[in-house]
Amino acid sequence: AMGFGNDDAAAAGSLLATARPGLRVRNLGVDSLGACGIELLLRTRLGELPRAAQPDWIVWIFNPSDYLDDTAPAPRPWLTPAMDFLNRWLVLPDAVRLLLARPTAASAPYAAPSPATIAADHPTLRCARAIFATARALRPRARPVLLVYPDIAPDGTGPLGRTASARLTAPIQTIARESGVDVLDLQAYFEQEAGNFRQSPEPLYLPNDGHPAPRAQRLFAAALAGLVPSPEPEPDLR
Repeated sequence: AMGFGNDDAAAAGSLLATARPGLRVRNLGVDSLGACGIELLLRTRLGELPRAAQPDWIVWIFNPSDYLDDTAPAPRPWLTPAMDFLNRWLVLPDAVRLLLARPTAASAPYAAPSPATIAADHPTLRCARAIFATARALRPRARPVLLVYPDIAPDGTGPLGRTASARLTAPIQTIARESGVDVLDLQAYFEQEAGNFRQSPEPLYLPNDGHPAPRAQRLFAAALAGLVPSPEPEPDLR
């Protein structure tokens, strides 16, 4: 996840690197590519790394909007790397999107698909299998991790409830577990944080967009930091 709409220092990857100074974190997320585009970037970027730079963890923070992104008209072969370049080096694409964003209280950030629309051969599920297979094939010793969280509720007041959220994340979680991938489900943590949602001056989701806000990014980083062993104190040789 790229942490769209957040300052770089507030995104989960940066927070994780700060919490674990000895850890090198690389953010491969590009907005709106969907699972299929992310699989292409993952395969390309991992293939470029020398063996000495093999990652210990490959983390995918899943957003249910991939169900729509992956069913949009297929992009031309050059579009994915072009979007990757633009999102990494230019501010303009994000600025235009933020200017055009509508308040989430008036409309959901995307139309949450019903369980009937998530068929077994849905492109997102097919590409999820490819993501996990790619991670295993290119970096056999790496530990793939799927992180799922509740998307914003249609009324924009907090996270989706467990039933609605499970309809969107359960198929991906099933594929992950069948692929031997660890799953971090933050539903309960988001619900706990949302207990004081209306009283809190800091929302879990960006008010005019619906992407995870800094408060949610901190939950991501805290959950991922639990995977990384804390540095052991040096032995006292006195």
